[in-house]
Amino acid sequence: MGLAASQARLLSITARKSDCEFQSMRLSHEKIALARDMEHISDEYQDALGKTKLVYDYYGSGADQQNLTYNLLMRPSLYNDYYPKLITDKSNRVVLDSKYAAAAIAAGIPVEGLAGTPSDSVRNAFIQALAEQGIITRQTAASIQNVTYGNTIGIGSTFTINGSTKEITWAELENILRANDPKSTGYGLQYGSTDLYNFNYANSYTDYPAVILRDGDDNITSWYYGGKEGSTNGIPSFSILDLLTGDVQYNLAAQSQHGEMTPIVEAAMLQKMLVGDGENDSSFLNYLVEVFGSILGGVPSNDRALQYAYDQIYNLLYPNNDLQVAAQWIHDNIPDEDDLDEETELKDNPTGKSFRDIMDAVGSKNGNADDSNGSWGKIKSKDKDSNDYIGFTYGASNKGNDDDGNDHSWVTINLNNIAKAFLTAFMEYTQGVGATDYNYSKGKISNGKKFYEPKADDKFLMNDTSQVSTGDEDLLAGFYDAMFNIICMNGWVKNEQISDPSYMQEQMKNGAIFISSISNDGFYYQGNYTTDNYIVEVPDQEAIAQAEAKYNSEKAKIQSKEDTLDVKMKNLDTEISSLTTEYDTTKNIINKAIEKSFKRYEA
Repeated sequence: MGLAASQARLLSITARKSDCEFQSMRLSHEKIALARDMEHISDEYQDALGKTKLVYDYYGSGADQQNLTYNLLMRPSLYNDYYPKLITDKSNRVVLDSKYAAAAIAAGIPVEGLAGTPSDSVRNAFIQALAEQGIITRQTAASIQNVTYGNTIGIGSTFTINGSTKEITWAELENILRANDPKSTGYGLQYGSTDLYNFNYANSYTDYPAVILRDGDDNITSWYYGGKEGSTNGIPSFSILDLLTGDVQYNLAAQSQHGEMTPIVEAAMLQKMLVGDGENDSSFLNYLVEVFGSILGGVPSNDRALQYAYDQIYNLLYPNNDLQVAAQWIHDNIPDEDDLDEETELKDNPTGKSFRDIMDAVGSKNGNADDSNGSWGKIKSKDKDSNDYIGFTYGASNKGNDDDGNDHSWVTINLNNIAKAFLTAFMEYTQGVGATDYNYSKGKISNGKKFYEPKADDKFLMNDTSQVSTGDEDLLAGFYDAMFNIICMNGWVKNEQISDPSYMQEQMKNGAIFISSISNDGFYYQGNYTTDNYIVEVPDQEAIAQAEAKYNSEKAKIQSKEDTLDVKMKNLDTEISSLTTEYDTTKNIINKAIEKSFKRYEA
């Protein structure tokens, strides 16, 4: 290599080596930045581990805690014993959301309040405004306005609707049920002539549901279904006693011809029919509450037991919102002519859960079934053993085995067992939660499940003043009269964010807002959330789980970036080492060439 070429190469090596050293330094700084990022997400995760939330533990057992919300405190229910738990600020003014504030304005109540309680007309205007804001129905408003205004409730007096109680036996309760049970007509199961709660995903993927009647040995005796376009095939009507003590087993069922994933759609449809969207819906669960409440309601312990039973069965049938979310996603994203394959189609649904996880939360898989004749005939053979399960059962026939060559799926649920579970939960509460060996959890009944079995001389309490009315209008009137009176006396302040549970809870924890509750003397007293016997601060497991998932995800990303940087830095180190060797060799060649030139001229 000539001297000039060697010098050019040396310059090239020097430039490349400097560039590599610069790149190595830059990568080193990136690693330091990643270390800072890792420290930041670690700090976030550690902070999340200490996160708490406020829950409402009405039963005091810790088994049925509810997230503390504005509506839970400021809307009438058994959870607040039909007295408002008022959210108040440091000046003891009632904190109202946008709807309640609009009602106060419509009734002419200034923010500073009034000198005392106003006339009946102002109170009735407030009640009417609640209806206009959608807080109560117009029918409820009318019934409240017909109740005498309680202008001292909450400011020195309380209200009560309960008269004396008396004991009745199960045999007597049976007779009352037989005489007063309105049967299931109109309670969400007469689906042949309804729009199925506007299930816009139902008609595309799922046939209209059926009621299948079986005997005690699980043999089908008859079946009924509501066809499309509102036709009906004589949906059977049944009573509570039919479900609790009769031999006929009533199974609510649905089927589809669109593959393995459609049990999600079918179960979502049946789930809505069973629980509805709230306490005023004509759902099967509300049917159970109304029938028992019409006889046993009005006794405080019974009212709490009915609420407990409602909560237990609701949680059994509707443990989360995954079915509804996934079913709607199927409708919005998958053409209704497609067969739905669980392995390929469901992976991107918003729940982030698999078909199996979503369905297992509400039911048990019975497996495949053999061929049978006729569309609804298929489901008759597929829901074998449904009598023996609590909750949904589901499965599918093998594709091609059925006469139309389609892969049929099905979902069914035994209504008798749901009714028995409801009565069992009622008895569990009245006898002491945890003190009984009842078990009505989801799954096969033979696996340690045990229902309450009525005996003729078992005792029940009922209101001695009425067998059919719980005085709901008095309860609601007393609730809103108490709220109205305190708003008028103490004033109010509007806070549009107060309906956000996270915001409300943080404000409570920070001491910016308080809870005012009625005392035995009929007056409202203000205190922080720790003084309320029903409110408990617990670790926020959902937030912790989300933080852990985020931490693991970010940690994996950072680790991947660090691994990539390590490889790049290792390659640069290797190249720098090679360039250093080549640099030394080239420099040595140049030195020898220069030395040789000097010797030539010296000679």
